[in-house]
Amino acid sequence: MNHKSNSKYARLITKELTRVYPEIVTEINNRLATLAGLYNKENFDEIFLGNDQETQDCTKVFQGVASAAIETVCENNNIPLVLKEVDGADWVFELPGIDISLEQKIRSFLGRSKKFNNNLKRYGLPCMSWTGNKHSVYNGKKTDLHLLWSFEIIGNTIGRGGAVICSLKESGSYWKTGSGNKDSYATLTMNNSNGVGINEIHGNSHYTNKSTYLLLEN
Repeated sequence: MNHKSNSKYARLITKELTRVYPEIVTEINNRLATLAGLYNKENFDEIFLGNDQETQDCTKVFQGVASAAIETVCENNNIPLVLKEVDGADWVFELPGIDISLEQKIRSFLGRSKKFNNNLKRYGLPCMSWTGNKHSVYNGKKTDLHLLWSFEIIGNTIGRGGAVICSLKESGSYWKTGSGNKDSYATLTMNNSNGVGINEIHGNSHYTNKSTYLLLEN
């Protein structure tokens, strides 16, 4: 699939998800409250607050909750975005005669964490990068279109949030891996492409000399 085709489909999927973003947040909130009860907690974030790796631990659990919520909202609104894990991708946007693959990454922030203020900048709350599996970068199975989410979690609710569909090829973005043998993670930072190949579902873009950050908003 060429860049122009990717761009067309990215805009189409972006339009659909922008339309239902508030519903996605509501669906996530409902699930967070339920999950908190399963852990004998009043609030979802209390499961993780105070842990040595509280944000990482939260993201591992939260990404499954968020994915299920997104899937439900898409089903309820006849959006043909289907959770289907294949090599290098997590979602497939099913159109007549063609399937558009997207890899998803989610990053969370714990708004009531003692460390939370370290994430704040004078211009707001940015998500600067996402992490993924180092092996999948090396084997070259990463799909071009990436569905990137970031959410601030406060108690049982989503505060600020943001989402984009990023074309690695169009934006010039790429996964970076460490040179060590012990690390298993790769990092994705969106390139400063002046918006080319980066489609905002919710939130805004903040540009630095080299990078584009996703700026979370209510």
